[in-house]
Amino acid sequence: MVDQNSQFYAILTNVGTAKQANADALGIPWKITQLGVGDANGLDPTPNATQTSLINEWRRAPLNQLKVDDKDSSIIVAEQVIPAEIGGRWIREIALYDSDGDMVAVANCPPTYKPLLNQGSGRTQVVRMNLIVSSSSNVQLKIDPSVVLATREYVDSLTVRASQAEAEAGTEPYKIMTPLRVFQAIAKVVVQATETVFGWAKIATQGQVTTGTDDKTIITPKKLRAAQATKAEAEAGTDDTKLMTPLRALQSALKQMNSIGLAITNAPTLATFEAITPGGNYLAFAGGNGSPTPGGPPSDRNSQIGVIAITPRAGCTYYLAFENGTSSATRRIWFGQYNVIEGVGSIYWSSALTSDQIATQAQVNAGTDDATVVTPKKLRAGVSWLLAGNGFLALPSWLGGFIFQWGSVTLVNGVLTIQLTIEYPSIHLVAIPVHQTPTGAIAMSVNTLTKTGVTINAATAGSHSVRYFSVGV
Repeated sequence: MVDQNSQFYAILTNVGTAKQANADALGIPWKITQLGVGDANGLDPTPNATQTSLINEWRRAPLNQLKVDDKDSSIIVAEQVIPAEIGGRWIREIALYDSDGDMVAVANCPPTYKPLLNQGSGRTQVVRMNLIVSSSSNVQLKIDPSVVLATREYVDSLTVRASQAEAEAGTEPYKIMTPLRVFQAIAKVVVQATETVFGWAKIATQGQVTTGTDDKTIITPKKLRAAQATKAEAEAGTDDTKLMTPLRALQSALKQMNSIGLAITNAPTLATFEAITPGGNYLAFAGGNGSPTPGGPPSDRNSQIGVIAITPRAGCTYYLAFENGTSSATRRIWFGQYNVIEGVGSIYWSSALTSDQIATQAQVNAGTDDATVVTPKKLRAGVSWLLAGNGFLALPSWLGGFIFQWGSVTLVNGVLTIQLTIEYPSIHLVAIPVHQTPTGAIAMSVNTLTKTGVTINAATAGSHSVRYFSVGV
């Protein structure tokens, strides 16, 4: 029963903990999308990390709000609005669900009755969960505005109307305007425009546009066209008196983009990897070239390297380098990072493993290729065994294809043909019988070897217990 000693709290479930750890490790977004409530069948629930569902959930719907707490970045605040027409049930337990439908957090709360309108006390109920997480950086704080409800307080905060004085002043950036207020605002400024007063302006003559001394008129597109810069002037970027059309602005921008390889097919040559480089496309050369690019990836080939440089901040440039080649061994992708820390620059490189660098089963079996990597599946292919009293171990072909077999038999009248557990595909190489009767050793010999068995003879007649070991391919 709930009393002054009861504790109410929210925790991540085991599923939620694992999903957040995965999101933090891989840097992928974690989408929390829905909130569910339940009455716990009248019990006073205690959140348990092993839970995968509420005790008795009676409503689940999309979140109205998901945000990081303003005062504590380790707390995620999830909120849902239950409309007045839904209810007639108690709320004792709350859960959060992610986009996969898994319950990732669970909480208990003081028993709250959500009435219906026809009970005479209907209300909109806001359910909120404050959840502590190890890191909120990978929790995607996004809701679908088409399926959620808003509280009256939230709507009111966004629909405050401007007064006449505020409409005429034109400085309030948040309040909304009615048609009346818009008319009042326009009427306020229907005067001759100046630098300090809003109003109507006169159209300048071509002479006024050309001289550029008049400060009380406006320019039309026709007169602006007559005063625009040429393509050469736009690309040079040195004239400070001419006007620019959108075309001229684009031509100027393309000229600048060409200098970092973003608008041409022949990218500029990168001087060095060991520098903060403007973002763009570049051409570089590997270590085996006559003029290798300093600080490049650890390749000794005489090859060209296509480079994409990304500079997100002043002290760091990231490189994505594609080394030209005609085979999986020569065709490489490199990741580089140049950092300047306390005035000292350092370059680091790593390479990507592509699908054509994974060995085929034939390459693994041949064992001659030195430019690909072996997967566990191909390494394991061809190995089989039976771990029993009469058993075997078969090795893959790249280890010679040897098969080892062992077992225990009883010789009657001093001779026995043993049927092996499996048949050797090619040849039965050797079999070694050992007498194991404790009363004394009896000499054993192999009479016949076949791919399916071995005939063993004992030096003396009678019944003998024998263990054997056999090798074949």
